[in-house]
Amino acid sequence: MSISIGGGSTANPELKDTVQKAITYSYSTIRGQLKRKSMQPNRNPAGISKSSVIWLGNHAFHAVIGRKPGNYVKLLKSLQFELSRPRYRRYQKRFSRLVKDGQEALVPIE
Repeated sequence: MSISIGGGSTANPELKDTVQKAITYSYSTIRGQLKRKSMQPNRNPAGISKSSVIWLGNHAFHAVIGRKPGNYVKLLKSLQFELSRPRYRRYQKRFSRLVKDGQEALVPIE
């Protein structure tokens, strides 16, 4: 199956879905590892919320893909829309230092 990025008024649904699945998979993996280490399966280890991981994941994809947008302009707009949603507004302030450090680490990767 080929994925075409161009055309249409929204980001490619398959590509956008793949990004969201990668973020959800990362959340599940982190949570599973922390649960195994804490040995308390019903507790949310370290207070990690799914919405914070989703915001960080969307931000990371936006930052990396945004460096060379090419045919991914629509995906970038979709990610930017997700990042600007009111429910994620608190994470922008909460993770500002983490995001700044991450962006500084990306500078040499060109």
